[in-house]
Amino acid sequence: MRAPRHRTWAAAGGGALAVAVLAALVPAQAAQPPHPGPPAHAMPPAQAEATVTVVVAPDGDDDNPGTAGAPLRTLTAAQQAVRDLSSIPDGGVAVLLRGGRYELDDTLALDARDSGRDGHPVTWAAWPGERPVLDGGRVIGGWTVHDAAAGIWSAPAGGLTARQLYVDGVRATRARTETFTGATSTDDTGHVTTDTGPLSWHRPEGVELVYRRIWTQPRNLVASVARTSDGRTRVTMAQPGWGYNRRKGGTATTTPPAWIENDYTFLDEPGEWYLDPVADTVYYLPRPGEDLTTADVVLPAVERLVTVHGTAAEPVHDIVLDGLTFAHSTWLQPSGELGGHPDIQGNLVRLPEPGQDNRVAPMLVTPGAVHLEHAHRVDVTDSVFTRLGNAAIDVARGSRDVAVARNRIEDVAGGGVQIGEVDLSDGSLAYDTTSPYDTKNYAPADQRDIIRGIDVTANLITRIGLDYASAVGVFAGYTQDVTIARNELADLPYSAISLGWGWAQPQLLAGSVARDNAIVGNTIRDAMSTLQDGGAVYTLGAQPGTVIQRNLVANSALAFYLDEGSSGIDLAQNVSTGSAVLKLQQDFTNRPYPTGAFDNTVSETYWQGASGPAADGVVSRQNGDTTLTGNVRVPAGTQWPAAADQIAREAGIPGGDWAVGDPYAAFHLTSTTGGLEDGEAVANLTARVARAANVDPDAEVRWVLDAGPDLAGRTFAIGQSQVTTDAAGRAVFGAPQRFGDALDLQGMDGRVLQISGPVPPGTHEFRLGLADVAAAGAEALVWSAPHEVVVAPETVLFTEDFDATATGSLPAGWSTTGTPGTASIVADPDGTGHSLRVDHPTTGSSSFTTQLPFAAQGGDLVLRLRMRAEQTTAIGYGPWLRDAAGVQGPMVAFLDDGSLGVYRTNAWTGIGPYQAGRWYDLTLSIDVAARGYDVAVDGVVLATGVPFRGAAGDLALLQFGAYSGDTGRFHVDDIALSRIDT
Repeated sequence: MRAPRHRTWAAAGGGALAVAVLAALVPAQAAQPPHPGPPAHAMPPAQAEATVTVVVAPDGDDDNPGTAGAPLRTLTAAQQAVRDLSSIPDGGVAVLLRGGRYELDDTLALDARDSGRDGHPVTWAAWPGERPVLDGGRVIGGWTVHDAAAGIWSAPAGGLTARQLYVDGVRATRARTETFTGATSTDDTGHVTTDTGPLSWHRPEGVELVYRRIWTQPRNLVASVARTSDGRTRVTMAQPGWGYNRRKGGTATTTPPAWIENDYTFLDEPGEWYLDPVADTVYYLPRPGEDLTTADVVLPAVERLVTVHGTAAEPVHDIVLDGLTFAHSTWLQPSGELGGHPDIQGNLVRLPEPGQDNRVAPMLVTPGAVHLEHAHRVDVTDSVFTRLGNAAIDVARGSRDVAVARNRIEDVAGGGVQIGEVDLSDGSLAYDTTSPYDTKNYAPADQRDIIRGIDVTANLITRIGLDYASAVGVFAGYTQDVTIARNELADLPYSAISLGWGWAQPQLLAGSVARDNAIVGNTIRDAMSTLQDGGAVYTLGAQPGTVIQRNLVANSALAFYLDEGSSGIDLAQNVSTGSAVLKLQQDFTNRPYPTGAFDNTVSETYWQGASGPAADGVVSRQNGDTTLTGNVRVPAGTQWPAAADQIAREAGIPGGDWAVGDPYAAFHLTSTTGGLEDGEAVANLTARVARAANVDPDAEVRWVLDAGPDLAGRTFAIGQSQVTTDAAGRAVFGAPQRFGDALDLQGMDGRVLQISGPVPPGTHEFRLGLADVAAAGAEALVWSAPHEVVVAPETVLFTEDFDATATGSLPAGWSTTGTPGTASIVADPDGTGHSLRVDHPTTGSSSFTTQLPFAAQGGDLVLRLRMRAEQTTAIGYGPWLRDAAGVQGPMVAFLDDGSLGVYRTNAWTGIGPYQAGRWYDLTLSIDVAARGYDVAVDGVVLATGVPFRGAAGDLALLQFGAYSGDTGRFHVDDIALSRIDT
């Protein structure tokens, strides 16, 4: 617990900037909790000082006194025992939970009666060294074979309705299929398609269509399916959700879905499941190696696991939740009477009625597994949030002096941490710039309703937004004095941190209570992997006194996005690598706004790898008075300035508060797989290991590969060497090196390891660790999170190495478009055969392309090829893929700034440098149904979840070429397109 505090943040300027403030906030060194759970705990401070202790255990008895020797069994009994105390003693009360599973029948609801007193909290904590799980799920048993030929099993659902299923802790996939295969139109009723497949759906009224709409991923249930008089299929969508989805603004559902899910007829891939509510039966197609007679299969059943809910008159206060695991929450609104999920941004939903202006339509925050409201001096610490049906933590109205610290949040359907509400609707249909509407959230009349003093620090937030992709890692609406600092955020489908709301509505710019917030010292990697028009750090609306400082952003489509109405923000001393750096989107119109609106400062920020922005790093800008000064672009391949390197080293999770796992390293693992040969595929694993810290400088360190016991005795190539795994599937490799001399491991860019070897079809988990040579065995000081490699058979669709085509001509089927330019077969520059050469000798009015049409292909595809540019000053197209109508899909290019790039978020984004005259092996792993792809270069995955440039359907055209404004030469060779046979 800590007392209320006030902070003063220095304005940017000068070398020290926020270092002193940051050092006072959290320790400077970095450490990450070991995967998969929370650290083993020493006695938490509040627990160690507690005068009264109540003990709970899964095998206890509620008739017991609640002692260590005779514990209670249920959390509600422990809650009542605390309430029965005559008063909270000095030192507070500790409710200690022994390890094990606590199945919640309903929400554990804490209110003012459950409060501690100032400085003497009621602490709900793990028994030292044990892991209690507050579980909202129900174990599903009684599995039997339902369809032996198809491999489908079934079990009674126990009357549950659920949107997720977990098998031995692994999320299963809701049965799904690709979007409509025929010509499809969209209207206010639903869709009309030439695809007759929907007429065969088992229960159409349970089918859910999922859309990708720029920065949102809306969903909607089907109401009915019928054949039309002209032989087409009418898919009528459920209301009112469809109306909301159609009216919600620029992301309205105007296109066919990206995919379709939740019907028995879609059960065709291992790991898929379907719940039939009429038959009260759950069906599952097991993955290889799963045994449903012994597996732990769970359906979530409880929406909110814990609430800490007071009122303005009686806030709940002085409570600590420490060392707990929260698992298996549910959220059923998209499946209920609403009939859909009309998300607007950040996984908030907008519910516009007919004729209502979107700016005054209801906008609601979706629920979290742990909900705080009118909660004062409440800490949520050292806990794990996993396998959740929506958000992890929700901090709502009137909460203040709350700490969310040192938690691990992963495998979450929705967002990570949500702070504040945004709705201003009062029933009005029209929008008036002078009307205040309902001020309860953006400018509460009752000061007790303002959210202030929330600290979100040292959390690991990863793999969120798994069902609702517009969710963000940390969201804060209209808040004051909120600090988001020293967190690690990785693998996020949309923005990592989103601060503010309201766009540029005048009443919100002038009257919002939002101010004095801070985003400081965070590490963000691989944000914006799925959706568009967001940023690793994204802001909206007026935020006077707000700072965004000393953050590290890597491999995200856009690092910093100050969107409409953003003002009063000081963005300084940040580092961005592999990301476009900055977008200023003040407002779309020239309406009058208050004096000083849109005043921001961007200074002393370093970036590398962004392609195409102006010299100051701005991708695009509109109205406003933002000042940019002292920002530095670091050329690709050059050393980072010492100031940038220091920012990167200090960013991320501090280690002082973790009981174990003090050694730290930032691991980023990616993989590709080659085609099957002799029943096995080649798995290519790439690991980037950076910012290692908290290891004795004199320690001799080596690497540990953990491939799991299923891959025992396997030989893997690591660089120029080979290693063989032991009976546990582990291998220690690499020459010992003194850690203090491993400067690349301690730096921001880190060291890259490439590991490859044959593996059989199936799902395999790899880990990489950094080990101390002096330690016995193959245990690591610090491990990466497990990385899953899925190997599926491939069908080769076509190959082309050009060797059979005479020089000076084009192979059959190829054509060219545009002038000037030529495409012809030539001898390889390295003398190994023939290749396709594209020449653009002079600039012209149009770009030049050469293309090959092929039979339209959907599903999961892999395109492999070699390509080289003979210069770094011209844009070379390729590979580009389109559908039969010419709509753009995956787009990769050699850019004229010396970087390879992909097209996303309406701009070319560099993913890594290239050299003139050098061949590069390019691999595109393409999900046509989801309209997304990954790019690997020389076996290293450099871009993931890149969206198609357009809404392409099945792909049918491969292109290479050159930009009209450049002169250049490019070579292409060894093209192979395969389909993954899942």
